[in-house]
Amino acid sequence: MLVSQAAFMRSARDVFCILNADYLAVHKTKEELFWAACMATSTDDTRFIRAEASYKKFISDPELLASVRTALARLPSDDNDVNMRELRDGVSDWQAPIECNVVESDPARVLMSEHTKLESHLFARQREHALPHINEAGELENEQMWSAQRFKIFDYFEGLMRHANLRSLNDLTQKYGAEAT
Repeated sequence: MLVSQAAFMRSARDVFCILNADYLAVHKTKEELFWAACMATSTDDTRFIRAEASYKKFISDPELLASVRTALARLPSDDNDVNMRELRDGVSDWQAPIECNVVESDPARVLMSEHTKLESHLFARQREHALPHINEAGELENEQMWSAQRFKIFDYFEGLMRHANLRSLNDLTQKYGAEAT
């Protein structure tokens, strides 16, 4: 490998490693707070807004897209070098998600920020909304919306599992019952 190729590769590798590390940092925090908000296990709307805003700022940054494009353009097209090919694939895998999310105008970035705040307010309202339902004792009670949805989902999957178990038991009975006769 030529010295100049090694320098370009190192630069592209730096871009790739920084992208991965930064994405992991903002995305992990955002997802943890998003699901805490969705499942109504947290009322920390301020942290959620900050985390969501950080993620959107990261993924929509036009300079990030320029860095990815520059790194790709500088990489030599040496398909015989496995490391070079893997690095090119890794960096190019970032291009499409960033292109889909890039927000280049300042007014659009302001709107995106306002949208994030509204989304947080929506989670707070949904968290507070009570739904009446009948509990196991047959009594009418109010349940928080997200909690009720969790129970509904678990009941659905429990029903599917019961159905799957009955089907497999039926299949087993037919298979071995036929052999016994």
